[in-house]
Amino acid sequence: SSKKDDGSYALPTADKVLAAARSQILEDEVESRNIEVSDEDRDAFATQYIGTTDYDSVASSYGMDADTVKKMVSQSAALAKLRSQVVTTDAGTQPTAPEKPESGKEDEATEAYAQYIIGLAGDEWDSSANAWKSSDGDYATALADYTVTNDSATYEAAQAAYYVAYQKYSTAASAAATQWTDFVNGLLSKATISISALNA
Repeated sequence: SSKKDDGSYALPTADKVLAAARSQILEDEVESRNIEVSDEDRDAFATQYIGTTDYDSVASSYGMDADTVKKMVSQSAALAKLRSQVVTTDAGTQPTAPEKPESGKEDEATEAYAQYIIGLAGDEWDSSANAWKSSDGDYATALADYTVTNDSATYEAAQAAYYVAYQKYSTAASAAATQWTDFVNGLLSKATISISALNA
């Protein structure tokens, strides 16, 4: 993106130099761990995060060439693999809010909402007993004022369960992010970088 029409490059700012240095340090860590990214890995990553493997189209949108885009995607996929090795906290998947009921049916109990709650609660729910395994579990506590069975629960109860699930996810995601940040900062703290400017 810094390349000019005459083939030369614009002098990068200090921020860009530091960003390049950080990237190189992380790439060195990837290499030291023998992390490899296959074409299949790259395409899977592109599909998940870009929504396409049409690298020519992506390159055209950003004024780049397809090979550069492929390289950048591969580097990102490699960093994702590095992160999965470093971060031991599993945040899981961000929960999806329950579907809103039709107007006038907000208080109607349905099996769909019951199964939504049970799906979030996991081991806290005892399907054979049609009840919470323990009254002091996170979901049981939050839904203590609601009636929940294997085949009946209201939208309001489902919302309460969603709030519990989202809080759990948010806490775990924050812990995972902190673990990754601490790791990266540990790598960067070992580096010494000197930046000099050219005077006209």
